[in-house]
Amino acid sequence: MKKKNYLLLFCLTLLISGTSWATDYYVDATSGNDANSGTDAANAWQTLSKVSAFTFSPGDKLYFKAGEIWNGQVALSGSGTAGNPIVLDMYGAGNKPILNGGGLLTNTAATVLLHNVEYWEVNNLEITNTNGTTGYQGDLWGILGVLDLAGGMEANHIYIRDCYIHDVNGDVATKDTGGIYMTAFGTDQTRYNDLKIEDNVIENVGGLGIANQSTHASISSGTRYPSLNIVIRGNRINNTGRNNMIIRASDDAIVEHNTLANSSRYDTGHSVFCFNTDGVKIQYNEAYGNKGTGDKDRGGYDADYNCKNTKIQYNYSHDNYWGFAIMKKGVNENVVIRYNISENDEKAIYFYGFNWLEEMTRASVYNNTHYVKSGIQLAVFGSGAIGRTAFNTDFYNNIFYFEDAGSTWGSSNNVNFENNCFYNIAPLGTDYITSNPLLVNPGTGGQDIDWANYPNVLTGYKLQPTSPCVDAGKIINDNGGQDFWGETLYYGLPDIGAGEHPYTVVNNDPTDIQLSNNSLQENNTTPTLIGDFSTTDADATDTHTYEFTSGNGDVDNSSFSITGNQLFATQVFDYELQNSFSIRVRTLDNNGGIFDKIFIINVTDEVNESGSAIKIPVLADALVRDGSHDDNNYGTEDELQVKVASSGFTREAYLKFDVSSLVTAGNITDAKLVLEPSGGGTAASATQFQAKIVADDSWTETGITWNNKPAQGSVMDTQTGSTSATMEWDVKTQVISEVSGDGIISIALTSTPSGSQNFVKYHSKEQSNFELRPVLVVTADGNLSVDDVNKKKPDVIVYPNPVTNRVYFQNISEVERIEIMDISGKQIQSATSNMQTIKNSGLDIKRLTSGFYFFKFIDQSGNSVSKKVIVE
Repeated sequence: MKKKNYLLLFCLTLLISGTSWATDYYVDATSGNDANSGTDAANAWQTLSKVSAFTFSPGDKLYFKAGEIWNGQVALSGSGTAGNPIVLDMYGAGNKPILNGGGLLTNTAATVLLHNVEYWEVNNLEITNTNGTTGYQGDLWGILGVLDLAGGMEANHIYIRDCYIHDVNGDVATKDTGGIYMTAFGTDQTRYNDLKIEDNVIENVGGLGIANQSTHASISSGTRYPSLNIVIRGNRINNTGRNNMIIRASDDAIVEHNTLANSSRYDTGHSVFCFNTDGVKIQYNEAYGNKGTGDKDRGGYDADYNCKNTKIQYNYSHDNYWGFAIMKKGVNENVVIRYNISENDEKAIYFYGFNWLEEMTRASVYNNTHYVKSGIQLAVFGSGAIGRTAFNTDFYNNIFYFEDAGSTWGSSNNVNFENNCFYNIAPLGTDYITSNPLLVNPGTGGQDIDWANYPNVLTGYKLQPTSPCVDAGKIINDNGGQDFWGETLYYGLPDIGAGEHPYTVVNNDPTDIQLSNNSLQENNTTPTLIGDFSTTDADATDTHTYEFTSGNGDVDNSSFSITGNQLFATQVFDYELQNSFSIRVRTLDNNGGIFDKIFIINVTDEVNESGSAIKIPVLADALVRDGSHDDNNYGTEDELQVKVASSGFTREAYLKFDVSSLVTAGNITDAKLVLEPSGGGTAASATQFQAKIVADDSWTETGITWNNKPAQGSVMDTQTGSTSATMEWDVKTQVISEVSGDGIISIALTSTPSGSQNFVKYHSKEQSNFELRPVLVVTADGNLSVDDVNKKKPDVIVYPNPVTNRVYFQNISEVERIEIMDISGKQIQSATSNMQTIKNSGLDIKRLTSGFYFFKFIDQSGNSVSKKVIVE
């Protein structure tokens, strides 16, 4: 009996210890008392020291009373968990609660300190930190995050929102102090993941407005440990001692919709720059007022050195000494500056690094609009004390608009200009325009634009319909898919400047024949109906004659016949020679009217290929991750990382393939899973990677997580890791089984042994390069009948054809990109983004002028088919 009671007590203890209840805590500087429970407003705590001494639990909420004032520091302790963050906010009506740090230099001199914690949200505080003097008072911060935990840590989900931070540290010029500063230091690797700093107002601070820093993320380090998923959005930063913002030590950070004003009051510094980063996007920001003493670093936006893949796009820069900066030191790779607007730069427009440094890879600067008002004359690349040599850059499709003549360029080295507009400045390069670009209302950008009204902002910098810049640009691949105002690229040929101008095409006269079938089977032996006559023309009393003109030399008029009101194709066509052709039907009426209509006839392959190896593209893939990430989905990542390590760092990959196209399973001689590595750890070659059977195919790419992943079966094959060479696993037995079964094969990829450097990263199906995506490679003897997925084109139907304003498509579920070429084969438009919208609602082609076009449809395997389309 005693044993039963002890067992019951033990179970109850386990139940209680495994359960946590979130609690709300209240702080009232006037009516509170630290002896209170703090759990409701009537029993609030009083002091910051009480809060700092308390360790909070997941899901707790900490409320400071509106309108109250506290002096000193609050150090926040305890961590939340995924789905149960700890939230600090205000309660009651009135102004934000005020926390005055007072310039005290004890216990890491920040008014709000987040030390080795995660899953915190800090909202709606007013924060200062000054002793009232204007000189340097020590290293002070408003909000400071510090990671230095022994053993390392990844701090997840730190959100700082809607705070007002001001008067920190006096008139100080430093890059180590400021308003909001998030650091990852210590002996062992630390970083942030899911850091959001949003909708704060920061002004009159010494040092920096917003910044992060790390000692573990040098871009050249083999053990680089950058912060991830950083978003800095919607903040207003004004009057800072140095830069308004610095984004460091992170990958794929997003800096957007911020207002960056009057930076670097007490030393030089660009309004925002990046350092030790990869893939940063700086977009939809406004930067202005960066003026003062010094002969360097007075621009709005800077792609600094030690960075890769920096994109500065869709921004507005005005009334700075110059708009954009590009550092020439290494590592500075793949700088892209596009679709920005600058107004009234005073001393230069582009400012490069020191002249003796020439280490960066080639930069791309395209489709920016620069306007300089009357009374300002400058050198685009600077002159005199601020003169720098432009280096290794392509300038395409930019507008340089000067109200007055007299501005010059400055020196350059290995700089290429194509398809730019130069108004009141000497032209450079080729295919340029020197006439007025006819902007709607230049010089009216103004200050403190409201991004909430986007895209109805800065509309004075759009092109007028008669602008010479319309359709005068150069095609840029991987152009981001939209202009400054979100217009799809391109309408017709590219435009010059930050905007792509839409326009309407006047329709041609209608014809009196409609296409009813544009698909002929190869080796057709009987006449096949392809068109029906109707009376769509206005004068139904006319009689008509018809002429047929082939679109290529392999088809002549004898290939077609008319019976009654129907048009037939009579020729036997060979898929091997041609998979489509065009025929023009010219209708001549009694009054001499001539109406042309061009039909695109597609030839389909009726013979299955046999005996060759085929590549089957991956249907779905995703990585899953354990620990605090066990409920996160990573299906849209462009890599699959496989690794065994400590909790939170173990990753596995799942892949799914459709093998139903393999008609006969018995003669399959080989089947391999083929993955292309994109990198990995230093111990990759000492790691074994296992391909395992997954019986349950019901998982989805955007739904799978560590918690819900399907069970893994036996190992099919094991291979030694490589970070550069193609890796292959033998999966033939399971492929044969699935061909005879449901036609779907799922594979899990795992690894051994455990270690921080025992991993490989593989390209996933989200990679833009088709050749790098996962595939199954299947071979068989000559008797195997398969659908040849390498040769079988997407069976796309385009309608209506001819088309006027909007074209629609069928059978493009697997299409990932549409390219439009003119009759000469020159690409004039590419659609890669918004593909789901195009699949559902068609494609707007109003900007295409009348004529012939080729629409090229490319699927996830790189297979493509081209359709000829007539635009009326």
